[in-house]
Amino acid sequence: MIRLRGPVCVLLALLCLPVAAARAEPGRGIDAVMTALDIPGFVAVMRVELLAQADEIAGDLLGGNTDGWTSDVGRILNEDRMTDSVREGIVARLAPVHVPAVLKFFESDLGQQIIAYEIEARWEILNPALEKSAMAAPDLLSPDDPRLALVQKLGRVNDLIDLNVEGALNSRYSFFRGLSVGGGSEMTEEDILSTVWRQEPELRAQTEEWLDGYGLLAYEALSDAELQRYIAFSITPAGQALNHALFDGFDRMYSQINYALGLAMAHAIEGERL
Repeated sequence: MIRLRGPVCVLLALLCLPVAAARAEPGRGIDAVMTALDIPGFVAVMRVELLAQADEIAGDLLGGNTDGWTSDVGRILNEDRMTDSVREGIVARLAPVHVPAVLKFFESDLGQQIIAYEIEARWEILNPALEKSAMAAPDLLSPDDPRLALVQKLGRVNDLIDLNVEGALNSRYSFFRGLSVGGGSEMTEEDILSTVWRQEPELRAQTEEWLDGYGLLAYEALSDAELQRYIAFSITPAGQALNHALFDGFDRMYSQINYALGLAMAHAIEGERL
């Protein structure tokens, strides 16, 4: 679950799970998945990440006058609304037939450990020194290091580079669009698309570096066998369905937030002009 947002081994019998079994526990649906994956835990750390990014944006565009902006950001970054937005995306994409397999894995001891490690790693790299250390770690290894190879394989089977880059581009587009609609810039739709696409190569390089560093940190306590089981689950239909559902959910959340932040920044800029 990297975004950044993932998936360990499932028994062969589970891979052949009949549709009837998916209906065996009618109350064990999306809410159980949200709990097993600790989506509120991920949202909490993502909110702090977004707060830091909002401060950077304010420094670039507003100078020192950020009172109104700070208030708007606090209102926009509401954890309950953020969690609901992710849930809507998961509901729209994760078919009920896959829910039992998802719960089978993520409610296991290993699944719960992985979720805890992923959230803990995101909190850790909020510290600039720890982030720098984590991002430098892959460079200290040989290109064919077995652990790095497993982390990168997890990224490939979940298409993490392309999906994260796509999500980042959508978020930036949403911010610029909100800024334009709110009157904070005169960028046309063509201007916005051109600006965002020019950033794609840099975003891709940053994403590749981040995923390697984050993966090595997050899964440090897992054995190679446990990481292999995580990869094995990711390859299953349930693992793939969950991966795309999570990206849909978080992309929805980030796009809505960034559009709202763009509007808020436009209002803050207009206030400064007055």
